[in-house]
Amino acid sequence: MALSAVQKVVLFSCLVLCVSLLLPRAYIARGKPAAQE
Repeated sequence: MALSAVQKVVLFSCLVLCVSLLLPRAYIARGKPAAQE
């Protein structure tokens, strides 16, 4: 599957966005304070 540079950037940015949204929830689920930004 050949990905163009634009597709790679979009895929990477989407991955980063998903991680940034899921990580705080994981910390809250563990009971850790998520006050640090």
